[in-house]
Amino acid sequence: MNTRNTGRILSTETVLPRYSVSFFGGGMNARDINNAGTIVGVHSAPTGELAFIMRNGAVTYMGTLGGLFTNPDKINAPGLATGWTTTETMQVAFLYDGYLRSLGTLGGSYSIGTSLNDAGHVVGQSETSAGQTHAFLYANGAMMDLGTLGTGTFSAARGINNRRQVVGESTIEESHLSPTRPFLYQSGVMSDLGSLGGSLAGAMAINEAGLIAGYSTDA
Repeated sequence: MNTRNTGRILSTETVLPRYSVSFFGGGMNARDINNAGTIVGVHSAPTGELAFIMRNGAVTYMGTLGGLFTNPDKINAPGLATGWTTTETMQVAFLYDGYLRSLGTLGGSYSIGTSLNDAGHVVGQSETSAGQTHAFLYANGAMMDLGTLGTGTFSAARGINNRRQVVGESTIEESHLSPTRPFLYQSGVMSDLGSLGGSLAGAMAINEAGLIAGYSTDA
């Protein structure tokens, strides 16, 4: 339908964008994509789950570190990826830069990479030597324990921006029934971001302006 106003025709029709759909192949699941259109995902095979990176339609498999599973979660603008992979004995966070590189752990039996920035700094969670799970930041070849809020025993990092601001969630007390709170970690300090009145809250992502998105139960 068109309407005429002061000699100009104003269209009320909505023009929808057009898309084409590309089929990857059976058993292939995309997990993330960057602005260049490079995709990371998982190809489920009888021998396990194989991580792949797809550039301009060409698929490259990331390989493993001796185990059967590699799962990428995020890819950054330069095309580096992170997630987790299995070795013969444990599960570890990785950084993929053309080679699959283990990031190690905080002394425990597992770690998971959840996000990374354009500099290749990786965040996630790892078991510590004390058996707790703590958020970590991997930068300059080392994994750093970000600790927890209060006397909490659990934390996990979910997002990082190019200013190395890290967000995630943490318990605030030793109890297994402890409330969880979203945190912002910057300049060596983990800050409690509060909640909407409920006992469960967490931060999932942060942008370059420092705006944070997450979830919270209310009162």
